[in-house]
Amino acid sequence: MGELQQAQAQDEFRRALRALLMCPLMAATHEDFAAVRRQAEPLRDWFAREAAWPLHIDRDGARLFKRPADLHDDTRGLTGYDRRRYALLCLACAVLERADAQITLQVLGERLMQQAADPLLASRGFTFTLRSATERRDLVCVCRTLLEHGVLQRVAGDEEHFVHDHGGAQADALYDVQRRMLANMLAAVRGPSTWSAEDAPVGFEERLHSLVDEQGADGDQGRRDALRHQLTRRLLDDPVVYTSTLDAEAQAYFTNQRGAMAARLCEATGLAPEQRAEGLALTDETGQLTDVAMPAEGTEAHATLLVAEHLANTLRTTAPAGKATPTHHRAPAPAPAPTCRPPTVRRRMHRCGDSRLFTWRSGPIWPLLAQVDARARRRGRTGRDGAGPAAAPATHPPCAGHCYPIAGHYPLCPGQGRDASTGRLQGQSKGHARPYARRPQSSGHAPHHPHHALTFLTHDRRAF
Repeated sequence: MGELQQAQAQDEFRRALRALLMCPLMAATHEDFAAVRRQAEPLRDWFAREAAWPLHIDRDGARLFKRPADLHDDTRGLTGYDRRRYALLCLACAVLERADAQITLQVLGERLMQQAADPLLASRGFTFTLRSATERRDLVCVCRTLLEHGVLQRVAGDEEHFVHDHGGAQADALYDVQRRMLANMLAAVRGPSTWSAEDAPVGFEERLHSLVDEQGADGDQGRRDALRHQLTRRLLDDPVVYTSTLDAEAQAYFTNQRGAMAARLCEATGLAPEQRAEGLALTDETGQLTDVAMPAEGTEAHATLLVAEHLANTLRTTAPAGKATPTHHRAPAPAPAPTCRPPTVRRRMHRCGDSRLFTWRSGPIWPLLAQVDARARRRGRTGRDGAGPAAAPATHPPCAGHCYPIAGHYPLCPGQGRDASTGRLQGQSKGHARPYARRPQSSGHAPHHPHHALTFLTHDRRAF
């Protein structure tokens, strides 16, 4: 009985830890919050020891104060957010800090207009009114973000009526303000209000570092602990850590300690380690911690694989001197640009929102998309060795939301392919892409094979 209880406790601890990685700001209504409260002490000890992330848990919710490993990573934004909506989110939090225990959507909008009238914001070109449906929709998007994170709790009303029937009798909503969750929105080492006007940082880089820089311990052991925490944060936030992206000191520590680090992290999280000469990946074989499954169904997933293959083949044809590309990796001659968009591609582009970003000026992309029907079930391949350089990650402007960077490259078993009867990849589940998750699905096994390579196309995680 003791062993059974221990196994159940370990399973609950793992489930709670994974839930906190996926949802660092967790409301009391979250399905895993009860497990988080029961495992509060082990979770606090584990996060403090492995990543130096403080964890605060009370009856209203839980907050894992994650410190980003890379301050210049602009791929972790909220879905659908731009610079304007981020500004509204910050202003809304400032308004709620001074509001009563309850507030209506209409009152929140009016107070936001007062805040937006600040001359400094006006000098930056920021304005906000409630006259247009677009501006009201921006406000509703901010409110739903606060609802999702437990800062607001809806008592009555509906936001959609506010967007489409502004001024009507039913065009409003009433919320309870959860002040503890509001106070936990900002995961900063030091609050911005604690800086005096004379000492406050001015530049963007200075402001970033002032929010997250931590005071480390002196001595050799303190530096080693700081390196371990930094690497652990990267492994928990990103599926793959490449040795080439680390400085000399971090490379030496990572090379010697990555086996022990992977064992500790995988025991607690249930992830599977994959060690290669290039670095270390922690993958989730169940797919539950996957942002976007890849390969997956849908035009966007197919086009992503085709574009990755096309870019990799293009790079292979221009390999530098002294690094010959093997015959089996050589790309075919590029197809001439079509004189008109193929009908199938035109229909797919109309149905697929983000795929409209591919315009007629995309050059070699159109010949690639013209082959979607014929090659949609082919698996994208690329390499990180002499066979060809890795495809570059997609770039997005700051605050552009999620993106699909190419995170890692690992060998694919020669026998792994698609089932002849179903067309699915062997070992692939029937489920669709899972939103708001954490890690790439693993191929299950990846022996070294020089002629096959699997590209992990992953989705960067959001983190507050």
